[in-house]
Amino acid sequence: MSKHYFSKDEIDELSQSKYVKSINEKTIQFTNEFKEEFIHLYKQGIRPKKLLLPIVYPEFIYL
Repeated sequence: MSKHYFSKDEIDELSQSKYVKSINEKTIQFTNEFKEEFIHLYKQGIRPKKLLLPIVYPEFIYL
C-alpha cells in the first residue's frame, strides 16, 4: 500500500470541512459528527468509497 501525503492545497481545502477535526501532511482526523454520519450511512448499505466524498464535500455529486 502506498503512502499518501496531503499537499498544502489539499490541507487548506479539507480543513474547511466541518467534519475535519485536524489534518497535516500525513494524517486526517475526523470529528465525532462525521463518524456518526458515516456509520449511519454505512448501516444503510452505502459502501465507504461512496461515503467519504459526499460527507466531506457536501456539494460533491457522486455519479
